Amino acid sequence: MKHINFFAISTFMALTFASCEPEPVVVPNQEELITTLIMTLTPSLGGKPLELRFTDLDGDGGTAPIIKGDTLSISTIYTATVQFLDQSGTTTEDITLEVFDEAEDHQVFYTPSLTDFVKVDYKDLDKNGKPLGIKTTLETFAMKGTGTLTLTLIHQPNKSAAKVVEGDKTNAGGETDIEVTFPIVIK
Repeated sequence: MKHINFFAISTFMALTFASCEPEPVVVPNQEELITTLIMTLTPSLGGKPLELRFTDLDGDGGTAPIIKGDTLSISTIYTATVQFLDQSGTTTEDITLEVFDEAEDHQVFYTPSLTDFVKVDYKDLDKNGKPLGIKTTLETFAMKGTGTLTLTLIHQPNKSAAKVVEGDKTNAGGETDIEVTFPIVIK
């Protein structure tokens, strides 16, 4: 009888300790809060840089965001850079650095409503030779018009899907980190 109790107790102890092994910790990708998006457009032939700016310091809900567009000149090539910031706390965090460090997991898409008036070309690539979109050129043609330019930062897009490397987000999939539509005038 002593052997049966000892066997039962030792079996119970073995099962108890075996089931207490730590589970692997899975850390989900923490989305960064982007409260500010700034697109700076510098004319390639010189001149004052323009700025498209989105600010929403309290995030979704609450106070409405402030969106500032600008007026672009016809027949002009602009060197463009985008900056993503979190200005919700006491210090500003530059999210652009994280997007750049994780370039293969991000892409910025540019969708002009005036497709016959504006063309955007990627000028930076991830380590696989696929577009990132923090640095671009934006070219306006010889037509005047009023419209919009939508910037969309997508996390984990399928950069191998049809036309994604060309800047078409239709087949990109992934998750939208931020999307802002800026009013623009071309004259």
